[in-house]
Amino acid sequence: MSDAERKDLVDALFKGSTSVVNNNNNNNTEGPLATSKVVVEDFLDKPFFDPDAFDEDDASFLGRLANFVKNDYELFEAIFVACFFLLLITITKDLLRAQMAAQGVTMVAAGKIF
Repeated sequence: MSDAERKDLVDALFKGSTSVVNNNNNNNTEGPLATSKVVVEDFLDKPFFDPDAFDEDDASFLGRLANFVKNDYELFEAIFVACFFLLLITITKDLLRAQMAAQGVTMVAAGKIF
């Protein structure tokens, strides 16, 4: 992957830019739904982390994270996805435990079935 492609990929992820043209013909520009739609679109288009906003010698946590993103984007992306899946698995496990407790299912010997 070339540096230009990597920069475009980082820009697309963190700055909300896209190369896809939105051809939505259902643009309603009147009423309260239009204003809430604009607010939501503005919120979603706002970057939440800009690695280019930090200097190379920034010693803060976010500065080191920005340098890591700029230097090795693929590894950062893999770690981010792994952490996201761990979060989803933990939430799912807790929801399943709450559902089982609501149905009155008891775990034998503190979670050990055999």
